[in-house]
Amino acid sequence: MFRIKNRNAQVAIEFLSNYGWVVLVGLTAIIVISQMGTFRPTSCDKMRTGFSEVVPVDWSVSAGSSSMVLFVQNWAGDPVEISNVSVFFTGGGNCSLVGADIDMTPGNSTWVFLNCSFGSGGYPEEDCFSSELVFDYVNMRSLNSGFSKGKIRGSFESLTIMTTTTTTSSTSSSTTTTTMCSLDSQCGLCQECSGSECVNQPNGEDKNIECPGSFGACSADTCNGAGACGYLAAGEQGQASCKRCSGSSFVPVNVADNSQDTEGSNVCSSTCVKCSAGSCVAQTAAEDLFTQCPGAFGACAGTTCNGAGACGYLSGKQTCGTCQGCGGSSFACSNVAADADTYGDCTGNCDECNGAGACRGDNTRCSGTVASCSCSGSGTAYNCQTCPDSFGACGDATCTSYACGNSAYATGTDCGGLCQSCNGAGSCINTASGSDYQNECPGSYGTCAGANCNGAGACGYLAAGQQGCGTCNYCTGSGFACSVVGVGTDPYNACTASWNGCSGSCVATGPDGNCNGASACNSGGLSSNCGSNTICSAGSCVASGACGMSSVYCSTQYRYQDSYRCNGAGSCSYVTSTANLQDCGTDYWGSSYQCSGSMQQRDYYSRGCSSGSCYNNPSWQNWQSCTSCACTCGGYNTVESLVNVNCADGIDNDCDGYADANDAGCEDCACAGTGYESKTIQGQTLYVDCANDKCWTPTAPTQKTWGPMGPSVTSCTNLGPTYPACDYCDSLNYAGSTDWKLPSKTDLTNLCLSGNCPGGPCFGGDGFSNTYFASSSNGGVDSADYQQFSHCNVISGAHKVASLYVRCERP
Repeated sequence: MFRIKNRNAQVAIEFLSNYGWVVLVGLTAIIVISQMGTFRPTSCDKMRTGFSEVVPVDWSVSAGSSSMVLFVQNWAGDPVEISNVSVFFTGGGNCSLVGADIDMTPGNSTWVFLNCSFGSGGYPEEDCFSSELVFDYVNMRSLNSGFSKGKIRGSFESLTIMTTTTTTSSTSSSTTTTTMCSLDSQCGLCQECSGSECVNQPNGEDKNIECPGSFGACSADTCNGAGACGYLAAGEQGQASCKRCSGSSFVPVNVADNSQDTEGSNVCSSTCVKCSAGSCVAQTAAEDLFTQCPGAFGACAGTTCNGAGACGYLSGKQTCGTCQGCGGSSFACSNVAADADTYGDCTGNCDECNGAGACRGDNTRCSGTVASCSCSGSGTAYNCQTCPDSFGACGDATCTSYACGNSAYATGTDCGGLCQSCNGAGSCINTASGSDYQNECPGSYGTCAGANCNGAGACGYLAAGQQGCGTCNYCTGSGFACSVVGVGTDPYNACTASWNGCSGSCVATGPDGNCNGASACNSGGLSSNCGSNTICSAGSCVASGACGMSSVYCSTQYRYQDSYRCNGAGSCSYVTSTANLQDCGTDYWGSSYQCSGSMQQRDYYSRGCSSGSCYNNPSWQNWQSCTSCACTCGGYNTVESLVNVNCADGIDNDCDGYADANDAGCEDCACAGTGYESKTIQGQTLYVDCANDKCWTPTAPTQKTWGPMGPSVTSCTNLGPTYPACDYCDSLNYAGSTDWKLPSKTDLTNLCLSGNCPGGPCFGGDGFSNTYFASSSNGGVDSADYQQFSHCNVISGAHKVASLYVRCERP
């Protein structure tokens, strides 16, 4: 036996010798109990290590449904887009992202859903797991790619995280998805977050105010309980006449053509109107679609409309009563004028209408004696009555004839006095001026007596003039006899100027052109015998005055008269033949214009001399052809627009190279239905969103920053180049228009939801894509709102200095 020198070692050996069996038995028991599961934990504490910008805050893995959900937070300080999530379990299996990319603003949290594959064996519930987790993302401010990587630990759970049931047959297939959430903003349109799941808001609610006015005139202010905004009930719902809400659409529909609109307050139901293409218009002439005209307005109402929103009128007798008819301008019958019988209602020899809707019935319109009464037609009605009558004892015997014991009054017969005649009522009156029934006046009283009475019981005078009175005599217009013309005058040219020489005693060989006041022309030795500006001296005409003048004649634009003067030898000599009396002027253009077809005309004045007189004759002459914008005729040199109603005339009215539908002035951002239209305006293509009546540019995406960090502005217009996205649309001149603007977030969302953008690209694949587009709204001092076209219900924010894609809209 040996001795152990180390005391401690000796003690240990002695302990194991005495109690080692106890330790061995205890270890064996622990192993057995462990195999029975007594010490197996029911769950594993959740832990994470690593990660940087994108961090998992919570997570759950369902072994039963092979699904995983992560609650993730953005710690990057910038907006990020998560493009992929990968999970790799230590014991085998992996998970990957479900759905499209995920956008996150700084500090924002969201749910991320993954589908998992655990192999054929799978994992039992409550087993622990450890896995590697990788987030692939893009920083939306710098547009740099990156990843956040780390490890997480936990246990498999029995919770159903996402249930997807797919049924497929030869005729149908269906998919049901339940989305997890923590906030209402993580859910879709008309949904709310309830118990960590997105559920539809009840019918009649709209917690997030998503519906009012967002989708059209017929959208309700609340949700419909099925995850969408509701429609207004079928009916007028405040729409214009001939428009109504269908109850199944956000956009009003037209009331059927050729029908009336009697619904609500804005109706189209008055006489002779109808609905056509959604507007209330007058029915065309010869229409009466709703049987409103016949007999409704009177005996003279037509059976159809007149094309101007009223019933037409009848003309002629129609069904009107005695001495009545339709005038073609009123619904009521009107009386035939007195002393007429337009429609032959009155019988009898001389019977006519009385102007009050009845026949006279007395046959009073006649002429002659009782024995031979006959209708007089137009003119004075003669009375065939038995004496005595209303005029006494048959009136003036001179104006009365007797036959059959009755009296008839004459007209136009002589009553005995000068210029008197019967008035047809038994009395004598002065003969009217201009008449002379007995031919009493001509030549009876003098050369200046007129041929008719003057209306005052006498014959009239001839008008002032020579009237056959002879040389240097005339009628004054106020007497029967001729009067002498005063000395030195010749108003009626009785003494013509025909000087042809002078005698030694200054006596002209012909009359000197004026009268001597004694019914003859001057012929003696008066200085005036020598002509104007001359005198008679020593029996001769002297000085340089004109001896006489020839008649006036023309030469082109001038009026001339030849001049003669005394030559000092007792005769006149020709002096000149170019005495210019008047310059008649030359032709000239005026300042007035008119159109004649496609030709512009201008007023033109032709001037000259003819038959001794100047003339100035105006006329319209062709000025210039208007086959271009040289003038306003023929539809040119006018603004081409819908307002001017010249968008279908085939003319380039404003001469900008584009006509009608290809001219910007004729384009409007509206179209029927809920789809879209492609338009080529002035050689450039744009798209019209019919559901929202907006035009959009289709050019390749342009990236612009919104503006500087810090300032918060209320408008996106006229900000200048400091705000590139807004200024890009402000300054854009495209498709002939300059009123482009950066769209609002509401307009971007409406376009995304309109059905023109399936899966992201819009308008048949042109114009938009599955990416981010800037709006005119800045969400705060540092961010601006944008719309991602793969998530129509989500409006997110990005730093104002981040580059986003830009599309412009109008109006």
